Amino acid sequence: MKHFKSVIALTVICAVIAVLLAVTNSITAPIIEKNASAAANEALLVVYPDGGDFTQVDISTFELPATVTEVGLNAFLNCTSIIRLDWHPEKLSSGAAGSMESPAFKGCTSIAEVRIYEEVINIPSYLMYKSSKVAELKGVGTLKFMSGSQARSVGDYAFYQQKIGKVTFPATIVKIGMESFRNNNWLTIINFGTGTQNIGQFAFAYCNGLVTVTIPGNVQTVGAYAFRRCSKLETVVIEEGANYLSSYVFANCAALKEVRLPASLTKINGGLTYESSANIYYYEGTYADQYLHSKSARIVKETLVSLGEYVPA
Repeated sequence: MKHFKSVIALTVICAVIAVLLAVTNSITAPIIEKNASAAANEALLVVYPDGGDFTQVDISTFELPATVTEVGLNAFLNCTSIIRLDWHPEKLSSGAAGSMESPAFKGCTSIAEVRIYEEVINIPSYLMYKSSKVAELKGVGTLKFMSGSQARSVGDYAFYQQKIGKVTFPATIVKIGMESFRNNNWLTIINFGTGTQNIGQFAFAYCNGLVTVTIPGNVQTVGAYAFRRCSKLETVVIEEGANYLSSYVFANCAALKEVRLPASLTKINGGLTYESSANIYYYEGTYADQYLHSKSARIVKETLVSLGEYVPA
């Protein structure tokens, strides 16, 4: 009988404890869940993880917080609701302090505007590389460097195969990376900044909306095939001050009618146009004159037009 009473007492105690635990859990579970959610959200203010974590998230305007130091590979994969990307974290663009594994925004087919704010120093390579098939992009996009921009470089392949209609580079941009704007068939206007010194190879190749290109004198180097196969390109003006053109900068530009070379050129490495019937204007007694009349120029269909001797303005 004593044992039976002991069992009953233990059962009652266990039942009471179970009830108390259930009550405690009902009170603490929401708090724990809330804290866990807060911790996760706080973590996202530092690191956006790999792997399409935002595929189903409805984000129309996304502002990358200034606290973020890392964005994982394909973090926003196929997030088709993003219309505008506002980007101005300093740490993300500083190299050693942070990173963006690209293409972070692959498959974001609705992005119509990218705003680069003043804190961004370097635009990462592959930022929006082949973010989708061009046919899937839903409109001609805009790339804006906001007032006070301190951006100094555009990474390789950063805006490869996008629908960007116009690019105006701020004076702070020094380098435009390799293939950074390649295959932008909707690109019709490029305004280079007064600080731009280097245009990478294939940087604007296959940009079939371009009709006129003016390369300012502050550009010291234009990479190989930088404007290759820009099928509608008709007029190229390279202003005084420019020094070096790499191989076939304007190769296979079938519509090309006019290329104006400055007296300041000191080197053209290989051919210049190729498969073009353009008139090429040059000043007598300059490097361009010497080059164009050498075998290196590979002049076939082009017509050489002398501008006489160069007279500084």
